[in-house]
This record gives sequence, C-alpha cells and structure tokens, in this order.
Amino acid sequence: MSAIEFVVRSGAGTVSRGFVGDGAAASVVASAGADISLNLTQGQIVAYKQVGADLVVTLIDGEEVTISNFFGADNAPVADLFVSSDGLLSQVELSPGMGGTYYGNYQSQDVYGKWSPDDDLYFVSGDDPALADAVVAPLAGGGGIPLWGLAGLPLLALAGLGGGGGNDTLDDDDDNDPTGEVLEGTKDEGHVVNAEDHADGVDISGTGTPGATVDVTINGHTQTTTINTVGTWTVQFPPGQIETGTYETEILTVITKGDESVTINDILVVDTEVRVTFNEDEVGGNGLVNASEQSGVVTLTGSVEARSSVTVVINSVSYSATVRGTTWTLDLPEGVLPEGELTQSVTIIAVDRYDNSTTISGGFEIDTITSVTINSAIIGGNGTVNGAEHGAGTVITGSAQAGASVVVTVGGVAHTVVASSTGTWTTTYSSSELTSGTYSATVTAVATDGAGNTASASGTFNVDTVTYVTFDAVATGGAENAGTVILRGTNESGATVSVTLNGTSYTAVVSGGTWSLSLPAGTLPAGEYAQSASVTATDAHGNTASTSGTFNVDTFVNRLTMVTPVEGDDVINRAEAADGVTLTGTVEQGSTVNVTFNGVTRAATVGASGAWSVTYAAGEMPTDGTATITINAT
Repeated sequence: MSAIEFVVRSGAGTVSRGFVGDGAAASVVASAGADISLNLTQGQIVAYKQVGADLVVTLIDGEEVTISNFFGADNAPVADLFVSSDGLLSQVELSPGMGGTYYGNYQSQDVYGKWSPDDDLYFVSGDDPALADAVVAPLAGGGGIPLWGLAGLPLLALAGLGGGGGNDTLDDDDDNDPTGEVLEGTKDEGHVVNAEDHADGVDISGTGTPGATVDVTINGHTQTTTINTVGTWTVQFPPGQIETGTYETEILTVITKGDESVTINDILVVDTEVRVTFNEDEVGGNGLVNASEQSGVVTLTGSVEARSSVTVVINSVSYSATVRGTTWTLDLPEGVLPEGELTQSVTIIAVDRYDNSTTISGGFEIDTITSVTINSAIIGGNGTVNGAEHGAGTVITGSAQAGASVVVTVGGVAHTVVASSTGTWTTTYSSSELTSGTYSATVTAVATDGAGNTASASGTFNVDTVTYVTFDAVATGGAENAGTVILRGTNESGATVSVTLNGTSYTAVVSGGTWSLSLPAGTLPAGEYAQSASVTATDAHGNTASTSGTFNVDTFVNRLTMVTPVEGDDVINRAEAADGVTLTGTVEQGSTVNVTFNGVTRAATVGASGAWSVTYAAGEMPTDGTATITINAT
C-alpha cells in the first residue's frame, strides 16, 4: 500500500495535513467536532470496524487505516469522516452492523471549487494511492465468509460487476451474451467536461463485444454506435445536447447483441464555467486611490473558485494574483499606478483547475492631485489693507478644487471654508482678528479635496492702517507779516499735507518726512491775536491723520505814550534846565524805548508795567528855541 494522504480540520477551523501508513504516521487522530478526509475512492474501501475508541478502515488490498479516538464514551462518532479523490468529496455515514462492523453510506458533496465551505477537504487529482486488487476469499464446501464492501454489499457480489463501476445486468447462462464497460468520459474515470470539451462535443468511450450496439443516454439525448472489430466504441454528444454549467447527471449505457443486453450506470461531471469578481469599490478603501495611497502599495481583491489562477492586467502589464481559498489578492508595487485624475481600467482573467477561463473588466478611480491659490495681490484691492478697509473687514480670496476644504491662516487665526462649485473660496477677517498697524502679513491656505489629497499655498500682503502729521513751528512778527510766513511740521514719507487757515486750505510742500507752507504776504491780518491752523496728512494708502495748533500774530506796538506837557507847560526855563529834564511815558510791556532829544538819543528805562523814563542833563538842553522829541518803541 502506498501512504494515504489525509486532512484534519479541527472544530476551530485549523487545517492540518499528513500521510498515514507505508512508513508514515501510524494513525489519524480525531478530535471532537473535527472533519477528517481520506484520499480514497469509495471502491477502495472494504469495511469499517470499531476497535475500542478507534475506527479501523480496511482497504481493498487488505491494509488498514486507523483513526484514533473516533468514538466517544457513548460509542458515537465524535468527528465526521469524508473520502475524496479527483476533486470529488463524499461524506461517510456509518450504520452499525454486527460485531462492531459498520456499513458505509456515501453522500456526495458540492463539486470542488464552487465556493464550497469544505474546499479544504478535497483531493483534486494525480495523487490517489495505488492499491492492489481485492482477493475474493474461497468458499469452503460451497460456503464462505464474504468480505464486506461498499454500502454493505458482499465483496463476492462486487466481483461480478462491470468494470465501469456501474451496475451490469446480463444473462450468466449464455456465453455469447454481450459484455462491455465505459472507460472514458465518466466520473468514475475522473473525467470532467470543461468548456473546451463541451465546445468540441462530449465523448463517451468504452470497450465491449465487437458488433454489439451501444446506446448512451444523457439528459434524454441518446447517441448510438456499433462496437468495432477490435472491441472499442465511442459516441459523441454535440454541444447542444449537453447543458453548460456545473453539475452532475446520469449516463445510461446499454450494450445490446441479439436479444441480450448489458446496462451500465455512470455519472457525467460537467464544469464549463469559472466565476471571478473584482471588488472595485474596495480599492483604496472606497474605490478611489489618492496621492498617499498611490505612493504606497495598492491592494486589489476579488473572489474566485478555489484552486484557480488569477491574472490581473493593468496598463498592458500582467500581474499574478495570490489565491487563498475563494479570495484573490494582488498587491500592486509602488509607483505602478499613474498620477492624476483618471479612471483606471483593470482586466481580470481567471482559469480554474479544469482550464475553464473567463475574463471580466472593471475599474477604479485615481485622484492624486489637488490645488489651491491665494489672491494675495488683490487683498485690500491693491495688496495693502488700509485703515478703512481694516475696519470694514479684510476679504481674502483664492481658488481650489470644487468642494475642497480650505484652511486659511493669518497671524495665527485660522478660518475653514469650502470651495464653491466654480472652484473659488473667500473668507473675511474682522478688525479684531487682523492686527492694525503697519507691517507685512503672511497668509497660508491648505486645501484638502474629497479624495484626501492636500495642497498648500502662501502669500503676503501689507497692512497699513495708520499715518501721522505734526504742526511744529512758525515764524512770526511785523517784518514777517510784511513778507512771507512759513509753517512747518513732520509727516509720513510720501504723504500729502493740507493746511487750513481762516477757512482757506493750502497744500504744503512735502520733502521726505517734513512739510512746509509759505504763506504769502498779507495772508495774515495785522494785529495781535492767536491764529489757529489745522493740518491733515493723507498717506499713499489713503490713511489720514489730522492735527491742529495756534500761533501768535503781533504786527505792531500796541501802546506808546509820553507824559505832557513837559515840565508842566512844555517850556523848559533856565532853572528847570539847570537840574536836568526827565521825560516819561508808557509803552507795551516787554518793549524797549529809545528817545531822541536835542539830537541826543538815549535808551529809556522801561518798567515791568510798561512805564518808561529817560533823563537829559543840563548841558544837553538847548539854550533857546524849540526842541523836537522823538520816541521809538520796539
């Protein structure tokens, strides 16, 4: 006996494989809830017997396979037993017989690979064990003990069956009765009709008595032929008589010669299809690959019949997917998928174990790009926010992909907005959010589109919400009033300055950070008074600043008198002249007085109240005549 391969699937779903017999393991160990599958055909098993807690399986060559701990304390099986060969699987239902023996009844399971939950229990093809033919025990005295085989039939009875594995019915008394068997095209021969076979017509072949007639019936269609002189025969069913799909159906073969016939029952296994799917909505998690995902490994998945092969074609390049059970997976290497916004087409080719193939097409979205811009040059209308604009709120605009979320940040204050359907976005910073003053501000924008791609942009704009102006100095006085009066102050470089006096505005001359205004002669009225003036500066960004001030105008000496008459009668006699003459008067406080008398000019003494006096000595008096006195006050 060659070693028998087995599979044990535990109650928890863990699968283990191995060999038993012929130098391999001594037994297969069962556990509660397990499924045990032996790589055997039904015809290779002779009997089942309980020995203690073990199940002993006797094979057609007399060898035994032991399954340890198969029976529990109540003598009931703790595991399910299966036999499998050539992609077929049958569950063994054990019925108690005598003396610890069991009859084996076989229940066929689903065809392998059609998403069966028992795919792990199947043995496909090519590795079935080679067992010696059964030996029929001789009957002593016309009796004997039969060896028990399939479904409890005596092995002696099995020896009389036709070679095709089906049931033959014939007349044993006539040596000239027809004989025959089916050798090709049936389930017992391990044949499966695939798509290629079906397209060419389904052939059933066998051997038999030369000249006998063979009628083969499948699904109500009968094909007839005559066995040739060398004892072989073949019939072919055209594609239209055998339905496509995955199924099993009966084959009834009747070999007739004369009045006698033999009937052979077989099974036709058809599998002309393979199914495969592509989970396109799961690529990237949502049917879309963004930039982050595109730069890494992108996984494609789908379902397929077990033991199939799957080839995925992307952009004319073929990739072999990994198939585990009924799921296929392909990890695309980094950089395989293109960048941009596009629909990526995919072709999936599946080939099952019977060489049936199918091709499907699908696709998924790729979106690896997005964009964002800031219109910083037009913030405030000209890239600068002045005082008026700052007070009304500063509007910042830009562009992004429609529907993208945009986070705009200025001075640590972030606003989140959504780009419109036309791809524009806008936000407004209040005067409390944007610091006033004169400085350069930085604005950043980070956009995130619906695919999760991000883009950023930054820019700068100017904030200038203030300016200044001062009124510093003025030159005044009588002489000045007769000529030009100059007003002066400081201002922001580049500003314009206007000065208003007595309801009239004048434009000052600006040089760098100073301004000056020359008032023409006669602009200011003569007299003594305080002159008010207002000054307004407007800088290059439209900000304004104002100040005002006063300056004094004094264009004359407002008081000058002399006490008369001199010496009481405006006549200086000898006696009065002998002791000197004193002249007195009043003048504007703070003035100086010079008196000229008889050609002699002398500075008078001026008191705090404005009283002045000057004395001329006797020798300075004229001796006779009339004298002129001139008084000059400054």
